[in-house]
Amino acid sequence: MGENQVQIRGIEELPRGAGVKGYVARFRDETPLTGSPDTPIETPVQLDEGRALIERNHFILYRERADLELIAYQVGLEGTHIAGLGHYLTLLFGADDAICMNQVLSPDAYRALAAGGLIKSVDFRVAKPRSKRFAPDPEDTWTQEGFDFMKATGATSYEVKISTRKRGEGLLADVRERMGILLRSPFTKKLRVKMSDIEEPIDLLAQRLKERITVLPVDGNITSAAVLDGIRGAKIRVQPQLDEIFGQGDEILE
Repeated sequence: MGENQVQIRGIEELPRGAGVKGYVARFRDETPLTGSPDTPIETPVQLDEGRALIERNHFILYRERADLELIAYQVGLEGTHIAGLGHYLTLLFGADDAICMNQVLSPDAYRALAAGGLIKSVDFRVAKPRSKRFAPDPEDTWTQEGFDFMKATGATSYEVKISTRKRGEGLLADVRERMGILLRSPFTKKLRVKMSDIEEPIDLLAQRLKERITVLPVDGNITSAAVLDGIRGAKIRVQPQLDEIFGQGDEILE
């Protein structure tokens, strides 16, 4: 993907066939700089021909049961969004349909969406892609419309709010699916939904199920083993919420 700028590496199977682990490597085009706090001088690092900086996003794919697989994915600002992993796998396997990574929300968010009544409004914002090599999601027509509008106007962000004021009626059923598509997109920077029976809008981006991990460097290096251990610990901490969610919560945005 993107002229081989992304690769999956370090793939290993978990014991007893419980899943697989590895990392997504993104090769950066930028030339890094070195410097000192004692002087304003900054010097570019000269890399050998054909070499590049690598940003790694580690992951563990868990086979929870026969009909459910969950991926715990390390988020990094300079790395690859999990949607990029889906695009890479789609290209790698030549799949007829796009491979997508649906986000998991908190149990509170699923309860609010399930019991909140009708969808009265959706407010979302998408940002212009930073890279010209981005791979658009063919199903995400709302985001693509935003890209087209930004290209035509020179804008760098696109914000839309759709709503209905009809009594006893909400937005059409297709909107739920569109919300799920926006939720998994790396270009979505805002996504709020107002339900008829809940006073405040639900901030879906803030309600994504996530957990912070801290990994300390050893001799200046952060190892893959240490990051994967952190991911395993995070999965254990959120397991009670996952047990509460599956398998009804994930069906709400379908």
